[in-house]
Amino acid sequence: ADIATSYQAIGSAINDLGANGVASEANIAEFTKRIGSLTDVLKPTVQETLALGAAFEESGIEAETSSRAYNIFMKQASTESAKFAKVMGISKEAVEDMINTNPLDFMLDFSKGLNGMNATEVAKTLDFLGVNADGANKVIGAMGNNFDRFHELIDLSNKSFDDGTSLITEYNIKNENLAATLEKIGKKVNGWFSSEGFNNWLF
Repeated sequence: ADIATSYQAIGSAINDLGANGVASEANIAEFTKRIGSLTDVLKPTVQETLALGAAFEESGIEAETSSRAYNIFMKQASTESAKFAKVMGISKEAVEDMINTNPLDFMLDFSKGLNGMNATEVAKTLDFLGVNADGANKVIGAMGNNFDRFHELIDLSNKSFDDGTSLITEYNIKNENLAATLEKIGKKVNGWFSSEGFNNWLF
């Protein structure tokens, strides 16, 4: 996709996620920027990342805390798959396959699996797995407890990203030409993500 289309897609997804709940555009962008530093294999798609930023903010978890916990969880899962397999009661190969296929789904399913545990059991499990980021238990708890809401926001983000229309509608395209509108959208999205390396991941 060309950059103008990508701006529309990203801007529209952020716009719709913000309108759908209590998440702020700035916080979604901040979370997304922080996730951008992960290796490609462990990164969710841009659409999923935007949705995660919104879902964590709705759960009352700051971008810095949630992104750090996500990063550490993914790094541990990819290097300690045998331990994760033991906790989840599945094979090491199954864990690796899930991480390689869809890392975000893997994390959501893992989190949902811890739902019946009390706080002490969750803390012990995360300690055993080396997922000891500050706030990791909050992040895993939020994903497990709000499993359906996370998926709802991911679906919304994917749809908004594919349609790419909500920001153009907001800028009321009837009253101005497309080029000027796209330039405005570009500036807005660029303002959220002002880092060249990060923009390379997005586009």
